[in-house]
Amino acid sequence: MISGWGNGRFDYAFSVGGRNNYARIMHGFPIATNDKAELVPGIATGWNLSNGGLTWTLILRQGAKFHDGTEVTAGDLLWTWRHQWNPEAVEWTTQAGAQSLGRIMDKIEQTGPDQVSMTTTIPDASLATTQFSEASSAWWVVLPNCSTMNNWCNWPSSW
Repeated sequence: MISGWGNGRFDYAFSVGGRNNYARIMHGFPIATNDKAELVPGIATGWNLSNGGLTWTLILRQGAKFHDGTEVTAGDLLWTWRHQWNPEAVEWTTQAGAQSLGRIMDKIEQTGPDQVSMTTTIPDASLATTQFSEASSAWWVVLPNCSTMNNWCNWPSSW
């Protein structure tokens, strides 16, 4: 926790220790798992990996909501991924996994009204399980777009 945030925001990019599973209860994953440990829709209704293995695209579920009743949007997923994995995130994240992914990130963009795509410089077929889903040992969940949340934070506007 960051004391300056009070109890308003839980953010894995700034957590220490990496085993803060309380956030698994409070936030949702783009991809869920079932009782057979298979990947199933979570906040995302679908996902795919490009033929070259460089671009992941997730399609968000319409009507998914945060705890305060606001709808989860592609803008929220876009902000979350950029906050955690853009090359600039290497400067502030405390998580080794986020730093590693940031170092191979090419671009993260909204590619449709309900979809976000991430392109890396080298193929990584494991991202669905290691970053996007409940199958991960981390909690890379979808966070509200901080730039629209009453100055909760101040991130680069160049995104």
